[in-house]
Amino acid sequence: YGGCIGSTSYTSCVLVTNEDGVEFFTKNEITTAEAVATDATKAWLGTYTAYTEKVVDLTAEANPVKDQRTDFTFTVTLVPGTADQVTLDGISVMGTGTPAFGQVVEQEGVNYLAIISQTAIAEVGNGYYATWLPYCELGSGQFTFVTGEFAAIYLAMGADGSVTYQAAGGDLQSGETFTVKSFDVLAYDFNGALGLLSDQNGNEFNVWKFGDWKGISKAQGAAARVMNNSARELSVSSVLNKSLVVY
Repeated sequence: YGGCIGSTSYTSCVLVTNEDGVEFFTKNEITTAEAVATDATKAWLGTYTAYTEKVVDLTAEANPVKDQRTDFTFTVTLVPGTADQVTLDGISVMGTGTPAFGQVVEQEGVNYLAIISQTAIAEVGNGYYATWLPYCELGSGQFTFVTGEFAAIYLAMGADGSVTYQAAGGDLQSGETFTVKSFDVLAYDFNGALGLLSDQNGNEFNVWKFGDWKGISKAQGAAARVMNNSARELSVSSVLNKSLVVY
């Protein structure tokens, strides 16, 4: 069995047939070992500030990208029962209460926090889910949303604690290259339909931060905590006439 979390009791129920041909259920209870956060993961826990210098309006017909600074604060917290999985709350234009999922990976002496795309965080009705998706620039210069579960953004922590931003990229099934330029939450029905989300007051989240995160700095004395908040109330406000490709 995979996907189990630490410090958790599980009961395995199995349908069996004995030598006499009698069919019945049997069960076995186990408790997984305690999950202890790695030192690399602990280094990420806390609250950070950052900013971007541009935004993109997903509803604009022309010139959707413009200069506009956006300052934001986000908190990295440990996912309960794991050693290297975290949530990042505050990176969405929706503000806090819209967590993204991350995985801590050490590679060649660098401590990376990979933020994973296509993570659904809430059901929003009519088959749609509030889902993290990247808005990407293709090698041709066009823009599109890219589906698939992969690391859309990497944050890299140096030995001195400094943090830098690295946008992910790759090759699409068509052979065209892409680079992640923006990353936030859309309504997605997993059949390819996309929609913009709005809050309970009808405010539509159509303007996203765009480009590199800059000035990433950890708040001094920021406490590490475990995130256990429910998603905010969201609804689908309009269907997006944007292209969608699979990674």
